[in-house]
Amino acid sequence: MKSVYRNVLGVLSLGIILSFSPGNLSPTSLAQDPCQKIIDAIASLEERVLGLEDELRDASGVEITVLRSRIKTLKQRIKKEQEVLDRCIKDHSPMVAGSEDEIRLLNKIGSDQATVLVDGRRDTGCSNDEVFSGRFTLLVGNILSNQGCIPEVAVFAQNNAMQIVSPLNVWTNQNTDRLDVRMADRVRVPLVVWVLQGPFTMVQDQVNADVARANQLFGTMQAGVQVVPVTINNATANPNAESLLNSGCISIDSLKTKIGFTPKQINAYYIETALFQRGGFCPGTSIILIGATVSDNESLAHEIGHAFSLGHTAEIPGIPQTNLMASGGINRDSITTGQCFRINVNSTSVINVNGNRTATTRDCPDDAISNLCPSLALDVQPK
Repeated sequence: MKSVYRNVLGVLSLGIILSFSPGNLSPTSLAQDPCQKIIDAIASLEERVLGLEDELRDASGVEITVLRSRIKTLKQRIKKEQEVLDRCIKDHSPMVAGSEDEIRLLNKIGSDQATVLVDGRRDTGCSNDEVFSGRFTLLVGNILSNQGCIPEVAVFAQNNAMQIVSPLNVWTNQNTDRLDVRMADRVRVPLVVWVLQGPFTMVQDQVNADVARANQLFGTMQAGVQVVPVTINNATANPNAESLLNSGCISIDSLKTKIGFTPKQINAYYIETALFQRGGFCPGTSIILIGATVSDNESLAHEIGHAFSLGHTAEIPGIPQTNLMASGGINRDSITTGQCFRINVNSTSVINVNGNRTATTRDCPDDAISNLCPSLALDVQPK
């Protein structure tokens, strides 16, 4: 399966045509857009949220509660502005409607560029993983009636749940077809943390910073998931804690029975070292071990990535060492679109195992490339 990245015209609303290419996503005309003020307001609020989330990573004590409250208030304002924007978009039809088939993203949270993967039939035959980028409405050329091809649309956007539409029968041989994809908030992934390594207040601040970093990565990289709610338990005074400070997966039964465990949630144990490593994920479970004294700010997110069915990326061509799933990496700051796809659809991903997500599942190993599984290295920049 070869990925195709076309130059596209992403139509936002009346008078707006955004012209995109792989290395340059920029508007060619914004002057006539009746919705632009709303978009600008949302963008400003989102910048404020990102700034507060950065502050949250270094916050401690009561400051964490204050920042979370401010972030929640701003997100509520963003949601209200988004409702206004949706009404504006619906009230102003695209100026070139009918010239190409289009995909319209409804209820999308935020004004970032969504990534859309399209499978369908073209005049040259079946096409897989054509890549389009746009805010709310995307022109996709003329996708023909199925005739043996398997049409599918997958949508990724910051702070939105991934949406996959399959099967679908909306496409005809005419260039006037429209597919509406209803977006939704990110999938919520509960996390329970058990702190064995003291001092508790210091490790608690570490946990909060690690969770904030994980949510920042999963949000901005369009993974469609959010680690919430988070429950932090103080197990430093547990009489069994000291003997389990250097545990591995062989000790998970002792950790569950002697320290604690909550079913249907990811359970992370902050110990001294995870068998002298920064962290570890115990396959076939929802248990993560974090070496509090040796881990970095991406260790928790990395191990959650394993819980989301992702493997290490060292042997995968085209994926940089800054990828979240690079083993032993530092300053890991990227997740590919192919990884985001697997996080959501793989049946072994904890969000499907634990029932956090209830949509379509399939099995896409890291090395799989097919009409059902995009390449793990497939990525769209910028996000």
